[in-house]
Amino acid sequence: MSNEDIKSLSDLFHEFDKAQSFADLQNAVKKISQHGQFENESPHKIRIAVLSNYSTQFLVQTIRVSLKRRGWKSEIFESEYNTWELEVHNPDSELYRFNPDIILLALSSLPLAFQFREDAPSSAKRIIDAVKSIQNASMSKVLVSLPEALAEESDVSTWSYAWRGELESLLKQALSPTCALTSFDPHIRNIGAKNWFAPRYYVTSKLVFHPQCTKIVAEHWADLLISMRIPTVKLVITDLDNTLWNGIVGDQGAGKIDLDFQEKGISHLRIQRFLKHLKDCGVLLAIASKNEESVALEVFNTRKEMILKESDFVARRINWKAKSENIESILKELNLSTQGVVFLDDSDFEREEVRQAFPDLTIPHLAKDPALWLDQLIGMGIFNRPLIHKTDQDRTQLYHQEEIRTQEKSKFADESSFLKSLNLILKVHSLQHDWNRVFDLIGKTNQFNVTTRRHNQNDVRLLLEGGSLGFCLELEDRFGSHGIVAVFIARPLEPKTFLIDTWLMSCRVFNRKVEHATMELAAKLLFKMGIQNLKGEFIRTVKNKVIENLFTDLGFLPSNESGFFDLNLQEVQINQWPHYCKIEDLRQEVEHGRHFGT
Repeated sequence: MSNEDIKSLSDLFHEFDKAQSFADLQNAVKKISQHGQFENESPHKIRIAVLSNYSTQFLVQTIRVSLKRRGWKSEIFESEYNTWELEVHNPDSELYRFNPDIILLALSSLPLAFQFREDAPSSAKRIIDAVKSIQNASMSKVLVSLPEALAEESDVSTWSYAWRGELESLLKQALSPTCALTSFDPHIRNIGAKNWFAPRYYVTSKLVFHPQCTKIVAEHWADLLISMRIPTVKLVITDLDNTLWNGIVGDQGAGKIDLDFQEKGISHLRIQRFLKHLKDCGVLLAIASKNEESVALEVFNTRKEMILKESDFVARRINWKAKSENIESILKELNLSTQGVVFLDDSDFEREEVRQAFPDLTIPHLAKDPALWLDQLIGMGIFNRPLIHKTDQDRTQLYHQEEIRTQEKSKFADESSFLKSLNLILKVHSLQHDWNRVFDLIGKTNQFNVTTRRHNQNDVRLLLEGGSLGFCLELEDRFGSHGIVAVFIARPLEPKTFLIDTWLMSCRVFNRKVEHATMELAAKLLFKMGIQNLKGEFIRTVKNKVIENLFTDLGFLPSNESGFFDLNLQEVQINQWPHYCKIEDLRQEVEHGRHFGT
């Protein structure tokens, strides 16, 4: 793309951001939609199906532009008006042929309340049955937009207030464990009911909100959809003084800092509650503070008002070093890159010092008034965690377990003795065992990733249907489980030859020789399938340099074609990949006769 094209697209996005009227928004969306060069260069892609009981045509166009603005290429299937039930209950419908990554079920209260005149339990059952049909017929993730408030909800005594309250409660109870939920309510509060409700547009165009609200809804949904594919934030590093609490603990003492919910401390408690929720959703928390460590930690130990506890943080650097130096140390300890890392600090000086050292870090500009911080952070749209899995909830615990392993390692004279003591068990599952974790790893793993192909669910299903070998690996040791840590996919290339299409591993299990055990397993499975040659492919990126010699270290020979390596499986000696893992093949789907490319 030429500099002129980049500038042009940038200008169009600026028009989109600044659009005040519906006409301006329509004009900007049309221009951006016609700017097609970006589509071929976007590294991220997503397939979405939108099912609704109201008109979504322009909303879908705006979602596509909102995704494009965030660097995502999208393919969107939009069902015909109010055919959502026909689509989901028909296993041969166009919806399932499209095979989306995510299905957005956007159902307005207006048709639900008046088309069928049902009570809340009956409406809830129809929606719940629709979601169950989706989950039975596909492996798509589901995002449900909860029915919105009606204009009739003027007070708690109205029929609509009671009806929607019961409906929403039933949906949350039934659906929240298995799919993501969102709501128009925050938008209605932010812009006001008078700016949201416009009944005449439902009569003329089947729109359930004023057209001026289209961009607000599309931007919010774009953030949610991306977060469902790849969680945007993985680590928040925060300051302490005047950030998590009001005051300077070194000057005032732990007992005098302001954590009073009736005073200025309320703004800082709101930030703590926000970060605590992120931690419970799988975001890691760390501390970088200029302080005496014992003095700062006294706040956590003595002030019962603290919402965040010391155990909520996976790393802390409380000293008098530069914040950038401490952040570098934290990232090294956690084996993380700067991608998806946010730094919070009330000081302009500290934020700029870190920004100079880490320009790729996300460093929000916090207003002088802490009361504005939470709205600023939420408004960024990067902290959405619409779908939470057990692996996410256990993430902080996993890092604390790793800290114990590191302490234990110091008791051993050499690496080999330590690894033997861990009693490593590598459990082999089909990719379908945990689709969400598999695609989480595919979407975000950078360091140990031989090709960094960001496959979506449809891509992987096509690979498996084409005869590829695919599995994921779970690692356990005597301290607990690491969860799913690796994904391996090799596809047919030519007769008796397979090519490694995708091979990635979580940084949490580096230096465990899991890659050796993975190659032993793959070689055994492929040879059993009658494959004689395995080709490896290494696509260099700025972040996977750590494994640039992986294939040669594993005994592959450089191919005549640059970036490719060859392994003759007929000459392989299994003991050429020494490791310390006991391998358990738990691919129950294969044992039950289902075809998953193996």
